[in-house]
Amino acid sequence: MTVFGEISRAAAISLLVSPSATSATIRRSCGVKNAVEATLEAGAGAVSIGWSDHQATVEVVVRDEGPGLSSTTNLFVPFYTTKPNGSGIGLVLCRQVAEAHNGFLTLANRTDRVGSEARLTLPRQQID
Repeated sequence: MTVFGEISRAAAISLLVSPSATSATIRRSCGVKNAVEATLEAGAGAVSIGWSDHQATVEVVVRDEGPGLSSTTNLFVPFYTTKPNGSGIGLVLCRQVAEAHNGFLTLANRTDRVGSEARLTLPRQQID
C-alpha cells in the first residue's frame, strides 16, 4: 500500500458508515475494483491506495495505471457503462453513499501519467 501525506500523527484510521452501506459499496466507493480492472485491461501497471488526514476531512485516494478515462462526461450517469457486463450503477451508488455521509467522490484522469485517480473525501470525526 502506498500512503500519501503525513501519517505520523495517527496509528490507524477507521471508516465508519451507516449499517445500510455494505462493505462492497465502500470498497467500490474508493475506486479499488475499477482501478484493478483498468490496470489489468492495460496489461501492466500498479494500483496505489493512500489516505491523507486534513483538519476537517480524511481523503482516500486510489490511483491506477490503466488506460485512463476516455470521457468524463457520463461518469456518474445512472445505467451508463463502458464495460461489456457492467450495470452502470457502481459509481452512481458510491457517490450517493459518500454524499449520504457528508462527503464526496471524484474521478479524473491522472495528470502525472496515464491512468485514473479516485478521491473519496469524508468529514473527520473524533472517536472518544
